[in-house]
Amino acid sequence: PKLKGLSLARNKLFGQFDFKPFINSIKVNHTIVILALDNIQMPPEMIVALFDALRYNKTLNKLGLSDNPIQASGRDMLFKLLKENRTLTTLDVSREETRS
Repeated sequence: PKLKGLSLARNKLFGQFDFKPFINSIKVNHTIVILALDNIQMPPEMIVALFDALRYNKTLNKLGLSDNPIQASGRDMLFKLLKENRTLTTLDVSREETRS
């Protein structure tokens, strides 16, 4: 069986280890269609890296990012993601705290 969904919601591990290997794996993943990263307080550079990686992902169709702060650089990358990624159909950024 292949992993179809991954939830790391409310997980505080991203402050304790390097997130780059995780982001790189999302970029090339061909099985996960649902990714929940709600309320994990991702650092701004992780959000930018995630959005950049998802521009190349061709399988993810649902992404949960509620309760995560998204700064201007993250918003810019999100707009690029939405223009280029044709598989993402559901995006939850509710309750995100916008910072400039």
